[in-house]
Amino acid sequence: MNFVFLVEGERTEPKIYKKWVEHTFPQLTFVNDIEDITTNCYGIFASGGYPKIFTDEPSPLEVYLTELNNHGGIDHFFICVDSEDDDYQTRFQEVETELKKFNHQTDTPFSFQTHIIVQHCCLETWFLGHTKMLRKNPQSKRLLAFKKFYDVSMNDPELMACPDGYLTKASFHLDYLKEMLKEKNPKLTYTKKYPGPTTEKNYLDALRQRCEKTGHLPSLKRLLNIWDSIGG
Repeated sequence: MNFVFLVEGERTEPKIYKKWVEHTFPQLTFVNDIEDITTNCYGIFASGGYPKIFTDEPSPLEVYLTELNNHGGIDHFFICVDSEDDDYQTRFQEVETELKKFNHQTDTPFSFQTHIIVQHCCLETWFLGHTKMLRKNPQSKRLLAFKKFYDVSMNDPELMACPDGYLTKASFHLDYLKEMLKEKNPKLTYTKKYPGPTTEKNYLDALRQRCEKTGHLPSLKRLLNIWDSIGG
């Protein structure tokens, strides 16, 4: 079984997906190049972000679809993008449209299953779903204000907007996560380059439990359901 992931960013996503795949599919070997994929391998490649993943000529999506078809032996191709300030379905359909366009232009059926994973609104949104990371009575005034605005331990983080003063939801979700982890334990630092505790198996397990018990984080649950269906 061979996987390939095409992700947006070059810093956070490769680290997260690499560790999460290690936890879920320990039998797979990580490789850096598609040509190194043989049996039970996976690779993770960055697209340079949105909308570059679709708009470059040729687009990273087109490049990897072509390479994977030519290589053969790939079972699953995961295309992972943030929804950011768009709604989930809008971003999902955008990726789906690009896949159909490529298929129509080349008139070549994919030799692998494609899976559209929309991180709604971003990876940090998912990470806010660790229920035990948000203290009941925050001491930080900033975190207390965030919790009063929206309590991510009780409500679905994917439905959280942002207060005045933030240009994007993603930037607010990132700040909320940093404050939440720092108050839980000053050693639990998070940056885009060093995502810290979110790479660990117990963190992934906590997010899985949140999905299963509450129905929250449905975009993450989609990914976990796919992994379960293929032996994760």
